[in-house]
Amino acid sequence: NLGQGEPQTDALKNAPQRPHKIELKPNDLGYGPLGGSLELRSPIAAMYNRIYRKGKTSQYGPENVSIASGGRLVLSRLFNIFGDNATILYRTPDYTAYEDLLAYQRLHTRLVCAATTQEESFRFSSERFKNAIENEHVNAFVFSNPHNPTGTVIQDEELNNYVRLAREHNVFLAIDEFYSHYIYKKNGEASNAPVSAARYIEDVEKDPVILIDGATKNLRCPGLRISWAVGPSVIIESINRVAS
Repeated sequence: NLGQGEPQTDALKNAPQRPHKIELKPNDLGYGPLGGSLELRSPIAAMYNRIYRKGKTSQYGPENVSIASGGRLVLSRLFNIFGDNATILYRTPDYTAYEDLLAYQRLHTRLVCAATTQEESFRFSSERFKNAIENEHVNAFVFSNPHNPTGTVIQDEELNNYVRLAREHNVFLAIDEFYSHYIYKKNGEASNAPVSAARYIEDVEKDPVILIDGATKNLRCPGLRISWAVGPSVIIESINRVAS
Protein backbone atom coordinates (compact mmCIF):
# COMPACT_ATOMS: atom_id res chain seq x y z
CA ASN A 1 0.00 0.00 0.00
CA LEU A 2 1.94 2.99 -1.28
CA GLY A 3 -0.60 5.38 0.26
CA GLN A 4 0.21 4.53 3.86
CA GLY A 5 3.40 6.45 4.63
CA GLU A 6 4.78 6.01 8.13
CA PRO A 7 7.52 7.91 9.98
CA GLN A 8 10.26 6.54 12.19
CA THR A 9 8.68 5.20 15.37
CA ASP A 10 11.63 4.07 17.49
CA ALA A 11 13.55 6.25 19.96
CA LEU A 12 14.78 9.62 18.64
CA LYS A 13 18.03 11.16 19.83
CA ASN A 14 17.54 13.93 22.45
CA ALA A 15 13.76 13.49 22.29
CA PRO A 16 11.42 13.08 25.27
CA GLN A 17 10.84 9.50 26.32
CA ARG A 18 7.84 7.89 24.64
CA PRO A 19 4.92 6.51 26.68
CA HIS A 20 5.13 2.73 26.99
CA LYS A 21 1.83 2.12 28.73
CA ILE A 22 -1.46 3.87 29.38
CA GLU A 23 -3.46 3.20 32.53
CA LEU A 24 -7.23 3.29 32.06
CA LYS A 25 -9.85 4.05 34.67
CA PRO A 26 -13.43 2.77 34.30
CA ASN A 27 -14.67 6.22 33.26
CA ASP A 28 -12.08 6.30 30.45
CA LEU A 29 -14.07 3.57 28.66
CA GLY A 30 -17.06 5.86 28.18
CA TYR A 31 -17.68 8.33 25.37
CA GLY A 32 -15.41 11.34 25.62
CA PRO A 33 -16.13 14.97 24.67
CA LEU A 34 -16.75 15.38 20.93
CA GLY A 35 -13.84 17.75 20.49
CA GLY A 36 -11.48 15.97 22.86
CA SER A 37 -10.79 16.30 26.57
CA LEU A 38 -9.63 19.52 28.17
CA GLU A 39 -6.52 17.68 29.39
CA LEU A 40 -5.46 17.09 25.78
CA ARG A 41 -6.69 20.30 24.13
CA SER A 42 -4.92 22.55 26.63
CA PRO A 43 -1.34 21.32 26.05
CA ILE A 44 -1.86 21.36 22.27
CA ALA A 45 -2.91 25.03 22.43
CA ALA A 46 0.06 25.74 24.72
CA MET A 47 2.42 24.04 22.25
CA TYR A 48 1.34 26.38 19.43
CA ASN A 49 1.73 29.41 21.69
CA ARG A 50 5.17 28.27 22.84
CA ILE A 51 6.55 27.52 19.36
CA TYR A 52 4.85 30.16 17.20
CA ARG A 53 3.24 32.90 19.28
CA LYS A 54 5.76 34.10 21.83
CA GLY A 55 5.22 37.77 22.63
CA LYS A 56 1.88 37.93 20.78
CA THR A 57 -1.18 39.26 22.57
CA SER A 58 -3.57 36.81 20.93
CA GLN A 59 -3.01 33.26 22.21
CA TYR A 60 -4.65 29.93 21.50
CA GLY A 61 -6.70 28.28 24.26
CA PRO A 62 -8.36 24.87 24.56
CA GLU A 63 -11.49 26.31 22.93
CA ASN A 64 -9.39 26.73 19.76
CA VAL A 65 -8.60 23.01 19.46
CA SER A 66 -10.66 20.04 18.23
CA ILE A 67 -9.35 16.47 18.51
CA ALA A 68 -10.10 13.56 16.17
CA SER A 69 -8.84 10.03 15.62
CA GLY A 70 -6.53 10.65 12.66
CA GLY A 71 -6.06 13.23 9.94
CA ARG A 72 -8.75 11.98 7.57
CA LEU A 73 -11.38 12.24 10.28
CA VAL A 74 -10.35 15.85 10.96
CA LEU A 75 -10.61 16.59 7.23
CA SER A 76 -13.98 14.83 6.93
CA ARG A 77 -15.44 16.92 9.73
CA LEU A 78 -13.87 20.10 8.38
CA PHE A 79 -15.19 19.66 4.82
CA ASN A 80 -18.70 19.06 6.13
CA ILE A 81 -18.96 22.54 7.63
CA PHE A 82 -18.93 24.19 4.19
CA GLY A 83 -22.28 25.74 3.26
CA ASP A 84 -24.10 26.15 -0.04
CA ASN A 85 -22.31 29.40 -0.87
CA ALA A 86 -18.80 27.94 -0.61
CA THR A 87 -16.42 28.09 -3.55
CA ILE A 88 -13.53 25.86 -2.54
CA LEU A 89 -10.10 26.06 -4.14
CA TYR A 90 -7.74 23.09 -4.13
CA ARG A 91 -4.62 22.39 -6.14
CA THR A 92 -3.16 19.40 -7.95
CA PRO A 93 -1.12 17.50 -7.24
CA ASP A 94 -1.88 17.45 -3.52
CA TYR A 95 -2.82 14.96 -0.85
CA THR A 96 -5.27 12.64 -2.62
CA ALA A 97 -7.74 12.61 0.28
CA TYR A 98 -8.74 16.22 -0.45
CA GLU A 99 -10.23 15.45 -3.85
CA ASP A 100 -11.89 12.28 -2.53
CA LEU A 101 -13.48 14.03 0.44
CA LEU A 102 -14.41 17.19 -1.46
CA ALA A 103 -16.27 15.05 -4.01
CA TYR A 104 -18.98 14.53 -1.38
CA GLN A 105 -19.52 18.31 -1.33
CA ARG A 106 -19.99 18.77 -5.09
CA LEU A 107 -23.78 18.91 -4.94
CA HIS A 108 -23.87 22.00 -2.73
CA THR A 109 -20.51 23.71 -3.23
CA ARG A 110 -18.44 24.88 -6.18
CA LEU A 111 -14.98 23.36 -6.49
CA VAL A 112 -12.11 25.10 -8.28
CA CYS A 113 -9.06 23.02 -9.18
CA ALA A 114 -5.71 24.78 -9.77
CA ALA A 115 -3.00 22.74 -11.46
CA THR A 116 0.68 23.20 -10.68
CA THR A 117 3.57 21.88 -12.75
CA GLN A 118 7.04 20.51 -12.20
CA GLU A 119 8.48 23.47 -14.12
CA GLU A 120 7.23 25.80 -11.39
CA SER A 121 8.32 23.33 -8.66
CA PHE A 122 4.63 22.67 -7.98
CA ARG A 123 4.38 26.04 -6.27
CA PHE A 124 1.08 27.88 -5.96
CA SER A 125 2.11 31.44 -5.28
CA SER A 126 0.24 33.94 -3.14
CA GLU A 127 -0.24 35.95 -6.33
CA ARG A 128 -2.15 33.03 -7.89
CA PHE A 129 -4.13 32.76 -4.69
CA LYS A 130 -5.04 36.45 -4.96
CA ASN A 131 -6.08 35.99 -8.59
CA ALA A 132 -8.30 33.05 -7.63
CA ILE A 133 -10.00 35.21 -5.00
CA GLU A 134 -10.62 38.06 -7.44
CA ASN A 135 -11.42 36.08 -10.60
CA GLU A 136 -12.92 32.83 -9.35
CA HIS A 137 -14.45 34.36 -6.20
CA VAL A 138 -13.15 31.52 -4.04
CA ASN A 139 -13.89 31.85 -0.35
CA ALA A 140 -12.04 28.75 0.88
CA PHE A 141 -8.69 27.14 0.06
CA VAL A 142 -7.52 23.71 1.22
CA PHE A 143 -3.88 22.69 0.82
CA SER A 144 -0.97 20.93 2.50
CA ASN A 145 2.16 22.76 3.64
CA PRO A 146 4.77 21.30 3.36
CA HIS A 147 3.23 19.93 0.22
CA ASN A 148 2.38 16.24 0.09
CA PRO A 149 3.72 14.62 -2.11
CA THR A 150 6.27 17.03 -3.69
CA GLY A 151 7.85 18.54 -0.55
CA THR A 152 7.43 22.14 -1.72
CA VAL A 153 7.17 24.53 1.26
CA ILE A 154 5.42 27.89 1.51
CA GLN A 155 7.18 29.83 4.27
CA ASP A 156 8.40 33.20 5.51
CA GLU A 157 6.94 36.23 3.72
CA GLU A 158 5.05 34.12 1.17
CA LEU A 159 3.19 32.28 3.92
CA ASN A 160 2.54 35.61 5.64
CA ASN A 161 0.99 36.83 2.37
CA TYR A 162 -1.37 33.85 2.34
CA VAL A 163 -2.61 34.64 5.84
CA ARG A 164 -2.86 38.35 5.05
CA LEU A 165 -4.96 37.68 1.93
CA ALA A 166 -7.24 35.38 3.90
CA ARG A 167 -7.68 38.08 6.54
CA GLU A 168 -8.27 40.93 4.10
CA HIS A 169 -10.70 39.03 1.84
CA ASN A 170 -12.31 36.88 4.53
CA VAL A 171 -11.26 33.69 2.74
CA PHE A 172 -11.18 30.52 4.80
CA LEU A 173 -7.75 28.83 4.80
CA ALA A 174 -7.51 25.17 5.82
CA ILE A 175 -3.81 24.29 5.96
CA ASP A 176 -2.68 20.72 6.46
CA GLU A 177 0.59 21.02 8.40
CA PHE A 178 1.20 17.32 9.06
CA TYR A 179 4.80 17.63 7.84
CA SER A 180 5.54 21.04 9.35
CA HIS A 181 8.53 19.72 11.34
CA TYR A 182 10.13 18.07 8.30
CA ILE A 183 11.87 21.22 7.08
CA TYR A 184 15.27 21.17 5.39
CA LYS A 185 17.68 23.75 4.01
CA LYS A 186 18.80 23.74 0.38
CA ASN A 187 22.00 21.89 1.35
CA GLY A 188 19.95 19.10 2.93
CA GLU A 189 20.56 20.05 6.55
CA ALA A 190 17.66 20.11 8.96
CA SER A 191 16.11 23.53 9.58
CA ASN A 192 16.25 25.13 13.01
CA ALA A 193 12.47 25.52 13.28
CA PRO A 194 9.20 24.11 11.95
CA VAL A 195 6.94 26.05 9.57
CA SER A 196 3.37 27.02 10.46
CA ALA A 197 0.91 29.72 9.50
CA ALA A 198 0.28 30.10 13.25
CA ARG A 199 3.31 32.40 13.30
CA TYR A 200 1.57 34.96 11.05
CA ILE A 201 -1.94 35.00 12.48
CA GLU A 202 -2.81 38.33 14.11
CA ASP A 203 -5.93 37.33 16.03
CA VAL A 204 -6.58 33.64 16.67
CA GLU A 205 -10.32 34.34 16.93
CA LYS A 206 -10.70 36.56 13.86
CA ASP A 207 -8.23 35.35 11.24
CA PRO A 208 -10.10 32.69 9.18
CA VAL A 209 -7.34 30.07 9.33
CA ILE A 210 -7.61 26.45 10.46
CA LEU A 211 -4.42 24.44 10.98
CA ILE A 212 -4.55 20.64 10.81
CA ASP A 213 -1.88 18.48 12.40
CA GLY A 214 -1.40 15.50 14.66
CA ALA A 215 0.85 13.12 16.55
CA THR A 216 0.90 10.93 13.45
CA LYS A 217 3.90 12.38 11.59
CA ASN A 218 5.54 15.26 13.47
CA LEU A 219 5.52 13.48 16.84
CA ARG A 220 6.22 10.11 15.16
CA CYS A 221 3.31 8.35 16.86
CA PRO A 222 1.02 7.24 13.98
CA GLY A 223 -0.56 4.39 15.95
CA LEU A 224 -1.98 6.75 18.59
CA ARG A 225 -4.38 8.19 15.96
CA ILE A 226 -4.43 11.61 17.63
CA SER A 227 -4.93 14.57 15.29
CA TRP A 228 -6.36 18.04 15.69
CA ALA A 229 -7.64 21.22 14.12
CA VAL A 230 -6.59 24.59 15.57
CA GLY A 231 -8.35 27.85 14.78
CA PRO A 232 -11.09 30.33 15.73
CA SER A 233 -13.40 28.89 18.39
CA VAL A 234 -16.53 29.50 16.29
CA ILE A 235 -15.12 27.26 13.53
CA ILE A 236 -13.93 24.70 16.08
CA GLU A 237 -17.46 24.60 17.49
CA SER A 238 -18.83 23.92 13.99
CA ILE A 239 -16.35 21.07 13.53
CA ASN A 240 -17.40 19.60 16.87
CA ARG A 241 -21.08 19.82 15.89
CA VAL A 242 -20.33 17.81 12.74
CA ALA A 243 -18.71 15.22 15.01
CA SER A 244 -22.05 14.77 16.80
